[in-house]
Amino acid sequence: MATSKNHGLTYDVIVIGSGIAGALLACRLAKKKVRVLVLEAGGMPTEIAGRRTLVRNFAASASKGQDSPYADEIKISPYYSSPPTATAPQPTDEPPDPHYTYTDNSLPKFKSLYERLVGGSLWHWQGLVPRMVPNDFKMKTAFHFDDKLQPGVRNWPISYSDIAAYYRQSEYEMGVAGNESTDRALDKQFGLSEAESERGYPRKFRKGIPMSYLDKYLGKKLNGSVFEPKLPGHTLPKIPLRVTQIPQAKNAEPFDGRPACDGHGTCVPLCPTRAKYEALFHVEKAVSAGAELHANAVVTKLIFDSSGKVSEVKYTDWQKNEKSVRARIVVLAGGTLAEDGRTRTGSVFIVNVTSREAAEKFSAEEPFRKAGLFQSVKITRMRRGQWNPGAAPKTAEGN
Repeated sequence: MATSKNHGLTYDVIVIGSGIAGALLACRLAKKKVRVLVLEAGGMPTEIAGRRTLVRNFAASASKGQDSPYADEIKISPYYSSPPTATAPQPTDEPPDPHYTYTDNSLPKFKSLYERLVGGSLWHWQGLVPRMVPNDFKMKTAFHFDDKLQPGVRNWPISYSDIAAYYRQSEYEMGVAGNESTDRALDKQFGLSEAESERGYPRKFRKGIPMSYLDKYLGKKLNGSVFEPKLPGHTLPKIPLRVTQIPQAKNAEPFDGRPACDGHGTCVPLCPTRAKYEALFHVEKAVSAGAELHANAVVTKLIFDSSGKVSEVKYTDWQKNEKSVRARIVVLAGGTLAEDGRTRTGSVFIVNVTSREAAEKFSAEEPFRKAGLFQSVKITRMRRGQWNPGAAPKTAEGN
């Protein structure tokens, strides 16, 4: 995967976003000696002094909110001074309205927070990683939903079998602890083969995190109980109720250079010991393997070459200095935001086609759209002058 000398590229791959997707990809590529650059809009909370600064921020917070460990940390970023809010909005201890915002104001508010930091939102996740079950991918078929009564229910265009191998890889990389025998017993109810049901838990984690007294008590009381779902006009199968160990991305024993979980109970918003998995760990591994990390880098524009492929990425640092980097492959691994830096815009496909009709045809055949999983789809023309000025036609429309 060597860089082409003919094009003068700086990197083989640029990964935009350092959350779990970007971190895992960058780590794997860097270990293969691929020249990788990771661009992250947020800063790097210091890991010095065993996270004592982050713990102190959380302890002093009145809200104990998801952002509280990181709100003051950004002011002592090792990269730059505190950025202007308009350029790079950062975590605040008690925001006035801690909800996601959407371009569609009719959507209900969703109270959750993402972190604009190296490592993304896995800083304050709970570490629970149950797999989806086969019926999750075929809700309409498995539960006999009626198009007139439940018009929004769709089957996914992919199945459990399609992603089982990726589940195994992710479980191993994250160091997931789960009870493999219990999980496989449940999988048999869905007719999964041994190969599909195989877990990727590290060997010493295959008995899972021990169940609490309450879990054991409830499991005993519910033993033999069933849930009978009701849907007008349909007879649905009974569902047996069980209390099982949920797979968790937490160290049941010391693993990967990190200690065992000792039950602090503060997974959200911060694990003070690093026993819970965080994307930061794979960012660290990627950098150790030779990848470069540019934090405080807010990507503003993608530049396309004459073949229609992204070849250059423009970004702005927190001091509003514009910079540019080039690569043979560019991976979008972070959430897309509107120009205000806060409003989420959903998924983005950038397609090089010759006409709007071709773009509409591509969109109509996109598997997730065909399955009805998108609430809305908007096709917008990108002016040629934006992505390849040299190829832009000398017309008002093109420029």
